[in-house]
Amino acid sequence: MDDTQAAELGAHIRKHREATGLSIRRLASLVGIDQAQIIRLEQGKVASPKADVLDRIASEIRVPVADLLTMAGYPVTRALPSLRPYMRAKYRDLPPEAVNEVEDFVKRLQAEHGSGPKAGEDEA
Repeated sequence: MDDTQAAELGAHIRKHREATGLSIRRLASLVGIDQAQIIRLEQGKVASPKADVLDRIASEIRVPVADLLTMAGYPVTRALPSLRPYMRAKYRDLPPEAVNEVEDFVKRLQAEHGSGPKAGEDEA
């Protein structure tokens, strides 16, 4: 995982941690790791986060584990990641604005045609 991917993973974790109302200290306690590890992860300073740690974090911040594993560069076979992590992994050279456009387009298609997973749903 390169520096950009690590920063994106960290920002994603932080965003969802905050959305669930968890402090760094509380998340670290729930996951069973030191809070300094959460801080370093959210700052994008962990180049190779352990899959089991990402699994526990995903559970606590209520995101599909496939999303975090995909963002960290792990191969995922059980479940498909949601669109944004998939786009980041598959099309790394696309600027964030382009990923936003694709995501918005797919959301419009889903609203129009009523297909695809609901928010937070995993396709596994």
